[in-house]
Amino acid sequence: MAYKRVTMGRINVGELQIGVPIPYTAYDENYCLLLREGVTLTNQRQLDALVARGLYRVDNLASPYDGLPPDANPLTRFEQMCRELNSLLAVALPEGEDFSARLLSLAARLDDLCAGHADACLAAVLHDRESRYAVRHMVHVAIVARLLAGLRALSASDRLSLLAAALTMNMSILALQNELNAQGNRSLSPADRLLIRSHPEKSVSLLQARGVTEPTWIAIVAQHHEAYDGRGYPLGLAGATILPAARILALADAYTARLRHRADRHARLPNISLREIFVGGGAFEPALVALLVKTVGIFPPGLIVELENGEIGVVTCRGTLAHAPEVHVVVSAHGNLLRQPERRSTNAAPTRIRHALAADSLRFRFDPLQFWTG
Repeated sequence: MAYKRVTMGRINVGELQIGVPIPYTAYDENYCLLLREGVTLTNQRQLDALVARGLYRVDNLASPYDGLPPDANPLTRFEQMCRELNSLLAVALPEGEDFSARLLSLAARLDDLCAGHADACLAAVLHDRESRYAVRHMVHVAIVARLLAGLRALSASDRLSLLAAALTMNMSILALQNELNAQGNRSLSPADRLLIRSHPEKSVSLLQARGVTEPTWIAIVAQHHEAYDGRGYPLGLAGATILPAARILALADAYTARLRHRADRHARLPNISLREIFVGGGAFEPALVALLVKTVGIFPPGLIVELENGEIGVVTCRGTLAHAPEVHVVVSAHGNLLRQPERRSTNAAPTRIRHALAADSLRFRFDPLQFWTG
């Protein structure tokens, strides 16, 4: 199948004037909307800030693009999908282009990537630290939801609707999520909370405005913040009245959201995120929470861990036991960086996992591509 690529042209400072409507819709280098065509810049400070950030216009949305080969590195394919989703949500499609078809095509490719490279996809969730958080978060949620859906044996059509819903569930609050992720600690304002509470309905409206009519996709987005105990929103649905796929999406969203810093809370390690969900009450279906532990593992791929013998390594593959994955050691018990990673089983002493480590607390860095090459 051929896909479409957005090609961008740099907007030069001489093309913009204070007090004159801009002649193009302007985006940043990640295809995030900055200014719509016809907006008038009011002062030099505003113009200087935009030019410093980098402004681009859409030159062509219809050049042929065959995508990456199926055997490309799974993390490279993940990165491409994040950028493609960013583009698809930010840039208006030309007449004749079908948003639903494009989004479902992306969902189908993500489904295939998760099926063939589950461990690499989970590692991508942990190591994706791009500043434009909001769109990428939806890809993270889609990955975890896809793996849960596999254990729940959803039909292929329902699974595709679930992935499409995951990739579009927060369309109406992308700017707020990016803002909260980028800022330091602060409390949510009443206006923030109002936007958050209303975003399922507003996201549905945006999807419908883009021509989405598939009822399951729409319903999952509408219900993805309903809670199993009835204390969710916007309708206060409970238990079996919530679609199974929406229950999956809500849980995947809660788990992955805890892994990233936000203005009103600090990032959690994956095992802490699981523990908070497990003991946090009845918001999620208990059987589904148990499946989440089985799906991602207490120590998921990509996590950095210290073993009982003092070695430090990276979880590379889930094991048959949730607490005993495969680890590749990169730092010896004496604190020396190894030339080549060494594989360890963690189901018995002295190489059981002692605890998880935050990546930014380490004195070394590693390239995740070396562990998941295909």
